[in-house]
Amino acid sequence: MTVEKQHIDKRTLAIHILCWGFLVFVPSILRPSDSFDERIFHTLRSLGPSLCYMAVFYLNYLYLVPKIFLKHRRSTFIWVNIVLIVVAMLGCIHRGLLPLCRNHARYGEVAGARHSKVNYD
Repeated sequence: MTVEKQHIDKRTLAIHILCWGFLVFVPSILRPSDSFDERIFHTLRSLGPSLCYMAVFYLNYLYLVPKIFLKHRRSTFIWVNIVLIVVAMLGCIHRGLLPLCRNHARYGEVAGARHSKVNYD
C-alpha cells in the first residue's frame, strides 16, 4: 500500500483558515467584558492553547496519519498522540497560557479576593 502525498488546494486552505479563525476568535469576541482592552487581553491569552491544538491537529493530519496510522501501526499512533497532547498541555501550563484550576478566578471575581467580611471598627 503506497501513501500518496497530500495536496491542499487554495479553497481547502481558505476553509481551514476561516474555521480556525472562527474557533479561536469568536468565543473571545462574544465574551462579556467591561472594556475593549480586556477583550483583547483574553483573546491574546487564548491564542497560545489554540495554536497548540492547531499544531497537534496538523501534525496528525499531515504527518502521523499517513506515516503511522495508515501503515497499521495503530498502537504506536495512539501512544504518540497521547504523548504529543500531554506535552502540548504541559507546555501551555508552564507558559501560563492554560491556567490551573486552583489559581483561576471565576467570571466576575477578582483573582486572590477573599470572601470574608471585613470589620472596620
